[in-house]
Amino acid sequence: MTAAAQTRALRTRRLSLIVAAFAIGTSVVLTWLHPSDFAGAYRFALLAWFEPAVGSLIFLLIYRCTGGQWGEALQPFLGAGIRFLPWLWLLLLPLIWLAPASRTLDPSVQGSLRIYLSTTALGLRGIVYAIVFFVFWWLARPAGETPGHTAWGARLAGFGPVGLIVLAFTLHLLAVDWLFALDPGWYSTAFPLIWMAGQAMMGLSLAVLVALLFGFDPKAKGSSHRALGLDWGNLLLTCTIFWAYVSFMQFLIIWSGNIAQEVTWYVHRSHGLWLVIVVGLALGNLALPFFLLLSRDLKQRARSLGGIAALLLFCQFVYTAWLILPSYPGATLLTYALDFALLAAAGGLFFNRYLAVAAALSPSRP
Repeated sequence: MTAAAQTRALRTRRLSLIVAAFAIGTSVVLTWLHPSDFAGAYRFALLAWFEPAVGSLIFLLIYRCTGGQWGEALQPFLGAGIRFLPWLWLLLLPLIWLAPASRTLDPSVQGSLRIYLSTTALGLRGIVYAIVFFVFWWLARPAGETPGHTAWGARLAGFGPVGLIVLAFTLHLLAVDWLFALDPGWYSTAFPLIWMAGQAMMGLSLAVLVALLFGFDPKAKGSSHRALGLDWGNLLLTCTIFWAYVSFMQFLIIWSGNIAQEVTWYVHRSHGLWLVIVVGLALGNLALPFFLLLSRDLKQRARSLGGIAALLLFCQFVYTAWLILPSYPGATLLTYALDFALLAAAGGLFFNRYLAVAAALSPSRP
């Protein structure tokens, strides 16, 4: 990392810490005013920052399966995201007992399903998820904690395909426990895939954004003698198209079936502000980045590529809000203020530590 990039990264870390301090203070005041809103806001904020950590793991596993110059430069940044994965999950676990999801309390659920959805069973599965995430965290750590690309994720060599399968099953069950459970009676087999696609997009976008912040030149050629920005931009384009495709297919299938139990989930998310967000996501998370990433020139400009990565990251945070917050009816303006104050607080702390780890473990550059 160059001296100029070190200075830029240090300023960004300080700014993120200031944002976190202000957001924490605001959250305390808003929680004091409306304590009943805290559980939903806490779930949203931590799940939102849990997603780029999972996305970092997804792409590091993909790199260990396929190789490629795109991952050689991004390994420290993907690894930095994985560092926080198990700890974020541990911070979420108390919600199982403090604020059970509505499906757990649904009196219509009987028999073995009620046992499966009980607080005890949720807690046991939550502990299993934590063990899985800690295993991935250990496997992804660089040997000896020394800077350099080759050490990153060395323990994952040969484990990439198996790791992706294990992670896919884990996230599928986790989505049922922590997202489906907010809307009793609704289920979609495509939803976990959509959620994972969004997580992958967030992890890659964050890694690319920070790599550019640290002074990586998208015009620089990697081991394949191809500009790194072209590979990173193409991967972002692929994530955008795949996420949009599976999201639309889920909507099309549910709309075609027109079953009241299924369409209600979309009905709750297609009025007022939520409808505006849908239109905004169609533009900001698909149309605009799609056309911008078709340009080879823009993919080789640091500011342009960084701006696109930041846009995709922001839109996925908005999409997470669209997924979770409509499940909490009766929200007021102060409720949404608390939601985003906690999001900013968690984000400021996450980004501050993420930059510190990435700076310590990324290789020095002249």
